[in-house]
Parts: sequence; structure tokens; C-alpha cells
Amino acid sequence: MQDINEYKDKVFPKELVDQVRANDFKMTDATLKLLMQAYGGDWKNKCERSLLLAKNLGNIYTGSLYNGLLSLIGDTSIDLKGKKIMMFSYGSGCAASMFMVHVRGDYKNMQKASEFKTRL
Repeated sequence: MQDINEYKDKVFPKELVDQVRANDFKMTDATLKLLMQAYGGDWKNKCERSLLLAKNLGNIYTGSLYNGLLSLIGDTSIDLKGKKIMMFSYGSGCAASMFMVHVRGDYKNMQKASEFKTRL
């Protein structure tokens, strides 16, 4: 097993690790700023795209998972063809589900049929 001190510096920026430790692992403005500097681009490119409907409709609980998928499908600035999308949902109890959606073939007909952006 690798020494964790050797491993952590390869995964997380040292400045971020030091900041989190200095604040007893509590979220502070300084920690948030470092997180956004280190991972803000990843968040914007990998996660935020799926939140368009949630930001406009609010939480619809179980349906939120599929709102996220529809937000991705409706995003014309990315090409999902041949991509895999991991879907994960958990409830407040002991149940959770995770599955993959494989985008095969042309999905533009779904994009066109939804056209939700014009109705928001």
C-alpha cells in the first residue's frame, strides 16, 4: 500500500490540502476559492451543463435525474454521440441506483422534440 502522503499530493493540489486541514475540514470562503481554481473548469464542463432545467424548475425529486439527462441532450454545444453518461440517484432512505446511458446513433430528434429552452 502506498503512503497516503505520497498519494495525496498527486491527486489534490497541496495548497488545497493545507487550506482544508488548517480549517479543520470546514468549508470556508478561502477553501471554496481554491476548490474553484482547481476544479471549476471540470465542474462547468462536466456537471453544470446538466443543471439547466433544475435551475429553472427547482427540485422535482426523482424527476431531477431525468431533468439532468434532458439538459445534457438539449445542449447543442456538445456532441454526445458515442458517449456514456453515468446516472446516479439516491433517496433519503437506504435505496440508490446507478446506471449508464450509452448514446448511440443520432439523438438530434430527441433534441428537436424537447426544445425546452424556448419554453423556459
